[in-house]
Amino acid sequence: MGRVAESYFRIKWLGSSILLIILLAGCGDQPGIENPDRFQINPDGIILDTRTGRQWAPDPGQRMTWYQAGEYAGTLKLGDFSDWRLPTRAELKQLGTGGLNPAFKLSGCCAWSSESDDSSSAWEFHFGEGRDYWLFTNRHAQALAVRSPK
Repeated sequence: MGRVAESYFRIKWLGSSILLIILLAGCGDQPGIENPDRFQINPDGIILDTRTGRQWAPDPGQRMTWYQAGEYAGTLKLGDFSDWRLPTRAELKQLGTGGLNPAFKLSGCCAWSSESDDSSSAWEFHFGEGRDYWLFTNRHAQALAVRSPK
């Protein structure tokens, strides 16, 4: 085998190994999926996080801008509650960093957080990648509304 071909196979093999390690590393921290009983769906559709006591509204099923998401959460009336809000980045991360529990039935990969950098960008959380990103506020993402335990 020639020197170039031998180097190619070493790099290709090394690249596959690194990819496998990266894929395996991302599969471990899935708190919502590892404990299927952590999230309970109430008859009114509210999802209760039994670990934190937070209540989550079901996915509204449409992507929206950050401003629309804030308005949706702030005006939501569900289960006799009207104190819904957009979650923080930390609250979204606590839901799962390698995937989101199926109880949420999120129709996208990412959800807006309540946190913004300025008037033109805000933070969203990508559940599949387990990290947050800033996104222009006029772009579209999913909205999850949450309320804190009283």
